[in-house]
Amino acid sequence: MGQRSEDEEDKLAKTLIVAVYVPTYNRAERLQATLSSLLEQTWGDFYLTVVDDCSTDDTAGMVAGFNDPRLRYVCNAERLGMCGNWNRCVELALEGEAPYVLIAHDDDWYAPKLLEREIEFLEKNRRAGLVYPAFHYYNEAEGRFSSRKPYSEDRLMTAIEALDELCFKGKYCIATPAVLARRDAYMRAGSFDASFKICPDLDLWWRMLEHYDIGYINEHLHIHTVHKSQVSSSPNAVEDTIGQKELKRTLDRALERIIARRPDLDAARYQERISHYCAQRALLGAKDALLSGQFLITGRVAQGACGLNRAVDVCLAAAVLQMLNNPVGRFFCLVGVKIWRRVRAKPVPILNSDECKRFLCAKGNPAPK
Repeated sequence: MGQRSEDEEDKLAKTLIVAVYVPTYNRAERLQATLSSLLEQTWGDFYLTVVDDCSTDDTAGMVAGFNDPRLRYVCNAERLGMCGNWNRCVELALEGEAPYVLIAHDDDWYAPKLLEREIEFLEKNRRAGLVYPAFHYYNEAEGRFSSRKPYSEDRLMTAIEALDELCFKGKYCIATPAVLARRDAYMRAGSFDASFKICPDLDLWWRMLEHYDIGYINEHLHIHTVHKSQVSSSPNAVEDTIGQKELKRTLDRALERIIARRPDLDAARYQERISHYCAQRALLGAKDALLSGQFLITGRVAQGACGLNRAVDVCLAAAVLQMLNNPVGRFFCLVGVKIWRRVRAKPVPILNSDECKRFLCAKGNPAPK
């Protein structure tokens, strides 16, 4: 896309409206920091709607306290649950006319240039129906960041290219709470599937890829917070997440749709690679569960990983985990963790950015030095 004149830029800003929705329930304190970051976007032409799933805290009063004309508040007549509330956001988006839609999480932080960079990408790449940026996980319990930057430059990928990246390179890092999608993509792909309790968003993005390409922006524009009050942190959800059950179902469904359009592909090979990828992810989760003292989950997930895929590396890693998952093994494992945490590398550089300091302070954490 060539350089635009100032008049063209002004015209673009007036015609391209972004609808941002934040579904929430009883997270007024966290939501306040999220809204602050969204209202600081450099892209001026957007409106922001908080969709409250009948919160019993002071969410309504907190939102009203912003006194910003771009900010709206909608409260459901009855509790819909997480997926139901996300679908309420989709309904509102389809009732409106904004060509771009972002459904943000109520406990994350968004860089000021997020919308600007994502709109630029979608305008430049008309085949893209959705786009996501590089991001950081923020583990609130440990106070640490980990980077998710799978590529070294911006990317545009078809569904089969995205699946190839996952199956043969192990790259799958869609920043789901920062996906900006075309309104038409929601119209064609439908709503979030409530049969998914943990990752209905991933399933929807892959359904969008049946009609569009997906874009990636090689810039950290989002911080995804992990904390104990999330739905995915409940005991059953933790085991399902670690075991990668829903991820595998999502990828299996995506593969079915791709094979329907590309019957020349080796479906069995892709199925084997998907199961291997999910088994490896499950074993990483089982290791973290062991180190955090969730011993029963460790054993079940390690066994389940072998059920997903019987590759040598999977079986060996599962065997090691099972060996460590006994009183003696746990003792030496936890001692090793304590030693490692004393000598581990310093946190990633983004910790020193002013924007991240504001995010941390808003969460009630001390700003990094």
